[in-house]
Amino acid sequence: MILSGTNRPTAPPSTTPIRLVDTRASDAPRKTDSGDFASDAKAKVEICVLSPSSARKIIRKADPKTCRLNPILRGSYQRGRGKATGPHNRPRGPLTKRQAGVYRAVMPVVDFHAHAFPDALAGRAITRIQGLSGVRSVLDGTLSSLLASMDAAGIETSLILSIATKPAQFASIMKWSRTIASGRIIPLLSVHPDDPQAADRVRIAAEEGFIGLKLHPYYQDFDLDSPAMDPVYGAMEERGLLCVSHTGFDHAFPFDRRADPLRILRVLARFPRLDFVATHLGAWRDWDQAIEHLRGARLWIDTAYTMEFMPAEQARRLILSFPADRLLFGSDTPWSDQSASVGLLRGLGLERELEQAILSKNARELTSRHRG
Repeated sequence: MILSGTNRPTAPPSTTPIRLVDTRASDAPRKTDSGDFASDAKAKVEICVLSPSSARKIIRKADPKTCRLNPILRGSYQRGRGKATGPHNRPRGPLTKRQAGVYRAVMPVVDFHAHAFPDALAGRAITRIQGLSGVRSVLDGTLSSLLASMDAAGIETSLILSIATKPAQFASIMKWSRTIASGRIIPLLSVHPDDPQAADRVRIAAEEGFIGLKLHPYYQDFDLDSPAMDPVYGAMEERGLLCVSHTGFDHAFPFDRRADPLRILRVLARFPRLDFVATHLGAWRDWDQAIEHLRGARLWIDTAYTMEFMPAEQARRLILSFPADRLLFGSDTPWSDQSASVGLLRGLGLERELEQAILSKNARELTSRHRG
């Protein structure tokens, strides 16, 4: 993201409009020697035109030290305010569509845990999962509703975690994932444990350029540390793919220990180089076990669908139990509201550096590494 309208790191004249331009690139933006962000993209799409006063109002909601548009917007911000702002100036609710594009550029958020379905299947999928879990969805399950939600919440990028509930679904998931992959959507594939070619599918996923796969022991009917899964984990470790797995219990199923922290540790002991993401703060509804067993383990933890189920102080204690560079923001949309999830995290009173690491920095570093 860049701004056009001035070439100097100072506030533009009050009559000069500021144009926000979205740069679509095949590679992620890279940082230059001057500290700005550059891109190799050829196509640029104008999002909106803002007056300097409007820009300043939006910039006041972000930390200027991390402003990706730093020479221009940070200059206008500093002239308008003169000092850094605190958490009290950050957005409390959804941004307008016009503001959302700017806010993504100023402090982009990455949702590491989102779900969507092909338009033709979304209605049936949502109905079935609602029937199993008793939880009503916030969105209709389509990609368009997810993108609208991201705009409202100021989320720049979401990882879509598909789940293969049958062995034959790998091909259709991969086909759809190819069509939706973009600068804002990073899809992960999924293999089913009963697929005799599951390990080969992992290698295909790597060759196709996907960064990882999603597993769900309940919906896919397996124990996380089952020896039958070793070829799959081994292939993921060998090819350097992320393994994102549901961990803890699931309220759509009996609370059997199919994906608890001890099973996670057994997987990691057998595959020490596997980049494993334990969802739902390590173990949904089994958080004391997560703190006891996982805080020293080599893995990543996402926050998806957790803060809604506990007091803020408990959520804060859980988050502070894990290394700051291993925490990832997730919402689990459409089963939770992205704007509300971002707001819950920002309401914990975390240090600014930790909050920004969870919301963006850690996810960007992890996905960039797996993109090569």
